[in-house]
Amino acid sequence: MVTIGVNRAVGKRISTAGTAVRSPRVGAGLLLALASCLAFVSCSTDNPEVVASAPSKTHPSAETVVSQPPTRPVANLPAAGVNDYRIQPQDTLQIAAAFNASYLLYANDDKIKTYEDVEALGLSLLTGLPHIGLKDPSQAGRVLQADPHSISAEAFRGLRATITLNPEVNAAKPLLVTSTAPGEGKSVVSANLAIAFATNRQRTLLIDCDLHHPAQQRVFPGDADRGISLYLTDSSSLRDVVQPTDIPNLDVLHTGKVLPSASELLGTEKVGQLIAEACRQYDRVIIDSPPVTAVSDPLLLLPHVRGVVYVIGFDRIRREIVSRSMQKLRDCGAPLVGAVMNDIALQLHGHYYYPCKYSYYHKKRIGNGAG
Repeated sequence: MVTIGVNRAVGKRISTAGTAVRSPRVGAGLLLALASCLAFVSCSTDNPEVVASAPSKTHPSAETVVSQPPTRPVANLPAAGVNDYRIQPQDTLQIAAAFNASYLLYANDDKIKTYEDVEALGLSLLTGLPHIGLKDPSQAGRVLQADPHSISAEAFRGLRATITLNPEVNAAKPLLVTSTAPGEGKSVVSANLAIAFATNRQRTLLIDCDLHHPAQQRVFPGDADRGISLYLTDSSSLRDVVQPTDIPNLDVLHTGKVLPSASELLGTEKVGQLIAEACRQYDRVIIDSPPVTAVSDPLLLLPHVRGVVYVIGFDRIRREIVSRSMQKLRDCGAPLVGAVMNDIALQLHGHYYYPCKYSYYHKKRIGNGAG
């Protein structure tokens, strides 16, 4: 028979071991597995087959931990000490099975959740961006204006600094921003990155090349008829189709009218001429392109860009799918400069991604009275 002793020291050992767990996936798996085991032990104390053992020879100061009184009369228990619950061998196997199943459930979850997951794909991590918790979600593309002192705004400034201080990435003009699938936030990243460069007094042009599902028109409202489609189908110049925004140093080139032959238009020589002209007139050119798995448009734009920023949504896409999409870009000669993990849930995993409380610092700095 196997004896399990429960006392206060167990909690201390678990706490000490928890400091060595850095991955939120592994940590969650261990916690769930531990909870399963403790729940089983708690249930075992109410089982009539469980009997109390002889007094334990532990330190007399150890406290007794009993969830409920035994259901059967027990004799010769010490007044103070550790209660040892005897569990049958088959019960021990069930506990081990519960632990292993709970741990494997989380450890084998292959969605991209950690920085290590990104680096395992062979791509350097530029930054991690937290979830943008604005009251008006439509302002997520302008968080640097809507909430300039938030941790999200600071994260985009950090992304700007990472790009600027890396000579290889800094020289990449234009930068194409894409992702594996829709919904990972590549348009939000493109818009806020463009704003970050513009507020740093760099003349910036944001080009919305997602001709199938344009998003920048909602972030920077303008003339819906002026855009890339007009440039590609007419004799208009870049100056005719570019529109200014309410942010100094930032212009935007919308898609214009959505055409059925969007992919064919992006494969013409005029696209290369447009991007080359934009690079001559602006310090920074950011291209918001469609996702890689949705259409072939990002592949058509690769010959005209110097760098590709790959956005990966936190806990959204399986590692295998992301790996295949990135390999497709590499096979086409994509100049991948780094990845951005977007929409990190700080309420659940903030201790891992942001151990320092930046939000607390910024709230105190602006003097809003938040404690």
